[in-house]
Amino acid sequence: MTSDLDLLGQFAREQSQDAFTVLVKRHVNLVYSAALRQARSPQLAEEIAQSVFADLARNAGKLKSDTVLTAWLYAVTRRTAIDAIRKESRRQLREQIAVELTNMNATANDWTQIEPLLDDAMAALDETDRSAILLRYFKNKSLREVGEALGTNDDAAQKRVSRAVERLREFFSKRNVTIGAGGLAVVISANAVQAAPVGLALTIAKASLVATGTTLTFMKIATAIKLKLVFGAIVVTGAVTAFIIQQQSQAKLRGENESLQQQIAQLQAANAGLSNRIATIGEANQLPAEQYTELLKLRGEVGVLRRQLDESAQEIRALQSAGVRVSSLNTNSPAPQVHIKARFLTMPSDVLAGLGGLTRFNGILNLDTATNILQEVESRNGVEILGEPEVVTTSGRQTQMRVTQVISVITNFCLQETNGISSIAPQVASAETGPVFDVMPRILSDGYTIELPVIASLTDFLGYAHSTNATTPVHTTAGQEIDVPTVSPQFRVQQSTNSVNLLDGQTLVFALKDDHVPTDAALMELDGSKSNLLDRQTLVFITANIVDPAGNLVHEDAGNYTNTPPPANNQ
Repeated sequence: MTSDLDLLGQFAREQSQDAFTVLVKRHVNLVYSAALRQARSPQLAEEIAQSVFADLARNAGKLKSDTVLTAWLYAVTRRTAIDAIRKESRRQLREQIAVELTNMNATANDWTQIEPLLDDAMAALDETDRSAILLRYFKNKSLREVGEALGTNDDAAQKRVSRAVERLREFFSKRNVTIGAGGLAVVISANAVQAAPVGLALTIAKASLVATGTTLTFMKIATAIKLKLVFGAIVVTGAVTAFIIQQQSQAKLRGENESLQQQIAQLQAANAGLSNRIATIGEANQLPAEQYTELLKLRGEVGVLRRQLDESAQEIRALQSAGVRVSSLNTNSPAPQVHIKARFLTMPSDVLAGLGGLTRFNGILNLDTATNILQEVESRNGVEILGEPEVVTTSGRQTQMRVTQVISVITNFCLQETNGISSIAPQVASAETGPVFDVMPRILSDGYTIELPVIASLTDFLGYAHSTNATTPVHTTAGQEIDVPTVSPQFRVQQSTNSVNLLDGQTLVFALKDDHVPTDAALMELDGSKSNLLDRQTLVFITANIVDPAGNLVHEDAGNYTNTPPPANNQ
């Protein structure tokens, strides 16, 4: 009997269909059985078997001479089955989410009727009932937290909330809006509070600083918000001090001076507020220690901004004395643009190890190398492209790309009572999952180098983990004890921050690192197919090209140089 490797060699050399058919007949029972044990689905097991033998056909000429084909097929079957189960689980999860969203969307008409009347209905409640509704359904507080805020216990808080919901229902009923108390609670919890625009908190905080002369500094506020906004504030502040005569006009210089002067005026206003208080008290050291420290920081920031303003003015004077007419620059010429394309690829850890591990995917690649590596990565089983966002942005401008979906997750269950009938209703909240990419490219003075600070992140919803106590006992108004289930949605957040200088057309590649993962106890409660997501690594490829306003490459040789840009073309 011809050996497996001989048949495989014959197929690789001659593309002999007969030889490959013999191999399939020999091993199909093994492959199908192994797939069926893991997939528990005959149809899925057939698909896995087809994929395994397709891999064998593709790799026929690459297997070593000492390969035991049976062992190779078994290993590939297991890996392919795990990947297929993970994809199937994700599909089922998406379907489950779609069903939940459909169910919640069924209440959309209810919300459209309730929304214009909700604030009037809330105003009609007495203060205690209104507080109970706000805490329970607007802020999604637990009954214990509601009770503590109202100065009562859990049972009394539950009764107060149920009565308040019933009064809201009666209010809407009188206005021809018919909805049950349980449904009303779900609709309010899901829709009453919407996410504010990104950056609004920072904008309000800054405006409040100027208006009230508060002692908090901009740095203190920046550290209190998300890393993305911190990143944007730091880069924008740094951009104020940069001056490149080849790419900046006199109008921008004047704008920078005006911006610095405005910041000085703001800080001086805050400085003056504390200084006036010092004069009132008599001595600076009588201020509270924290406020005295803030005063010193404000004075220091004023000094730094004044120095930056002086340096900018000195640069202008130096250019003018050297015979450069700043005013003659073409202020109408468009700012340079950068085309950014990001690729998020996720794969099992063993696939990444087979590609060379993390050390191979951490650095800067030229065009040919990046193309070859991407082709190699995408050809492997188990590799999934999560998103390929791209954008054209002006040099020096921050931009954000998102390939995300907003899902609704159940955060808790609560007991509702309507006309003496008790029901358990879910409380839901919105969550954004998928890749998010922040970047602020800046073209340097040589016209080829791109300064590229980036923040990339990926959020995965893993599923629900039951808490230590699977249920929480609550009591109805009639005194009956009912066990309300408790759940905990689990997420994995991967993130990485980088700042590099790329040459036009080059690609930056790096791996995301775990920023937040569920606890071991929570993972034990997760469905195995979902917890397998933790055994996956995510690579990010970012390519930057300098383009003209029409979107054409500025440099035809972009991406072909590796170490230094071409010499400047002096005219």
